[in-house]
Amino acid sequence: MDTEKAVAITSQTLVGIGGERGFPFQHGNCFSVRTEEDKIYKIVNFCAENLEELVHRGLEFPFQILPLSEHVALIHDSRIPDNWYQHRYCEVCCPEELLPHPQQMAHKRQEERGERVVGDGWISIYPDKVPVIPGDENSRKRPISLKVFENLGDAVSNQQGPNS
Repeated sequence: MDTEKAVAITSQTLVGIGGERGFPFQHGNCFSVRTEEDKIYKIVNFCAENLEELVHRGLEFPFQILPLSEHVALIHDSRIPDNWYQHRYCEVCCPEELLPHPQQMAHKRQEERGERVVGDGWISIYPDKVPVIPGDENSRKRPISLKVFENLGDAVSNQQGPNS
């Protein structure tokens, strides 16, 4: 596969993150980039906070990306140490078929036990369905639902979840 050069960040999510101390972060906001050829890609293996910190420390654009599909790519730049990359692809931005096999298999197991329910454009997570192993300190949270929007305009105009 051929890499391309990302020349700018075009957008990023604005989800508050907490609990991360010191760079590199393992979780953070998603972002998209524009290439020299004026293509836009969602980046699924890096968080915006880490890239911003690297730029602050002197990393200069352009940086290398590896397209996975027409609109999804990975940062793949030899100037960036391996520990700055996320260990998992973003499960919101990355289509299921492009997730690494371990993440796909985890989703399948979650669906089989009813922990994850996928609908037409939405996903509900039910943490109370997670198997409890004696001695395992799993924290259980209330069920959450994620609505998948094709564009930001849909998200703004539809301020309700899939169960509304």
